[in-house]
Amino acid sequence: MLPLHNPIELAEIGAFMDVVTGGKFLLGVGLGYRPEEYEMYGVAMSERPSRLAEGVEIIRRLWTEDRVTHRGRHWQFSDATIRPRPLQSPRPPIIIGAQVEAAIKRAAMIGDGWLVVPIPTLDQLAKQMSIYRTARSAAKLPPSPHVCRLLEVGCAPDDDTALRRIAPFLMEKYKAYFSWGLEGLSLDPNATPEQQFRGLATDRFAVGTPAKVIDMLLAQHRAGITHLSMRVSWPGMGHDDILAGIELLGREVLPQVRRRTSDTGPQNL
Repeated sequence: MLPLHNPIELAEIGAFMDVVTGGKFLLGVGLGYRPEEYEMYGVAMSERPSRLAEGVEIIRRLWTEDRVTHRGRHWQFSDATIRPRPLQSPRPPIIIGAQVEAAIKRAAMIGDGWLVVPIPTLDQLAKQMSIYRTARSAAKLPPSPHVCRLLEVGCAPDDDTALRRIAPFLMEKYKAYFSWGLEGLSLDPNATPEQQFRGLATDRFAVGTPAKVIDMLLAQHRAGITHLSMRVSWPGMGHDDILAGIELLGREVLPQVRRRTSDTGPQNL
């Protein structure tokens, strides 16, 4: 949540992370949506977009210039530099999380890439992808090689086991999100827990048998996702069930996904 942090500090931490990862670091930033978090820091939520844009500019300059003087709306400093320097040349990519149209366009114009949240269905993702690509083109920027997504992924031998192992804990996570004011999703209060889960997960999450998870991961690839971060556990889920799901992913899912995408370009899973 870049608007709540000092961009000079984040630039130095990011440079250090780039060094320790051997030049593989991507910085992901976003706005956040909870008023309570902004109140804790004494920052007005109305300043979120301007703080994000200014923070990205500062970090980019500190990663590419040795001494930086900045006079902006939110930050002012003179002759600043950071150590260590990033390994990547000219700098690590800055990936911006966004889920509404204005934010997606902003991410396209000021970032090096886009981080997609788990919320969009495949149809919604296609529309958002069109918005992002059109905004990049309008800004005369090349297509981004960093279109990343966080995806809820749960694998089990059969659907009944997936429902038992995963559904209660994933649903609790999203009920917490709803209570925090997350937009873009809703639950039918009159539906059974199973119906609520299926309504939330269908065409949105990769949850179920290995075959179903493979299909959903391939759909992300076809949609244009280049980097996929899989969330495979949720608060309260049993440790043995978490490990069993990871084992299935490693043995039965990812080899098939890699094989079936190897002729269509690189993927990062």
